[in-house]
Amino acid sequence: MTEPTPLDLPDTDGQLIGVEGAAISHIQTLARQGLEPKLLQPGGYYMVATANGEIQEIDLTGPAWSPAPKRITGTTTVHSVDSWLELWGKYANEHSEVYTTTGGDGMLTLTGVVDADNPDADRPGWRSHRIVLKLQRGAELDRWMAFEGRLHSQAAFVDFLELRRRAVIEPDSASLLELCRHFSVSQKAAFETTYDQRSGRKGLKYMPDDTAKAGPRGDIPIPERLVIRAEVFAHTGDFSAIEFLFRYQAGQVGLSLGLVFDSPQVVDEATETVLEAVHNNISQRVLVGTAPAPAAGA
Repeated sequence: MTEPTPLDLPDTDGQLIGVEGAAISHIQTLARQGLEPKLLQPGGYYMVATANGEIQEIDLTGPAWSPAPKRITGTTTVHSVDSWLELWGKYANEHSEVYTTTGGDGMLTLTGVVDADNPDADRPGWRSHRIVLKLQRGAELDRWMAFEGRLHSQAAFVDFLELRRRAVIEPDSASLLELCRHFSVSQKAAFETTYDQRSGRKGLKYMPDDTAKAGPRGDIPIPERLVIRAEVFAHTGDFSAIEFLFRYQAGQVGLSLGLVFDSPQVVDEATETVLEAVHNNISQRVLVGTAPAPAAGA
């Protein structure tokens, strides 16, 4: 009986080896694959030899492998002083910093940086844990501010007052509605003779005469201003008397009515009240300006 011819395979040195050598190599590979797996611990960095002889790097040091974050990060935004003070008292330390800015709309923003720089330890802070107080205009005042600053048709003005009449404290809302429903402007014109002494020319000058009246008989006095009672900032519970100037204009399309906000000092006073409440309940100074950006990599 003829013996089988051995199958020749290249070895690692490029030489030919017999079936016996290939079998041994295959057995070694299977042995490596059969090693008992070991548990890798989170927080470690491992280099593992795989069955095919390669080195695999396994990084278990990232935040996804940590049982809890190493530090608190992120920004929490609240809309009341009480909420801000509660969080600030919970997280702030002696090195925390507070900054205040005022937007173009007059709304105050208070930014507390909990993990600010620590000059005593001569090291910067991450500056990535922030508690922000962003004041919002009171809901009632916000509706009036959205309406003021432009002229409206008489019908639109009356509709707005009917919806918001409970906030009006001066003049009384009933009289104000009666005034606006029957408000009218009659425009008369007169011509006056003019004489230019230098040229000796005579001319005519147009003299418009607008007469405004209100009420069915024209006997309701037209107010110069309107006063409402509303919160300047939401969630404070502090109500103020806020004034608007009353404006009207007669044109080709009919009568137009409007309001102009005229109480900037009330907003300033409400802002000072908020800052005073913050000053009285924290140990840090309130700095005027923009808070520094978070540290790189935060």
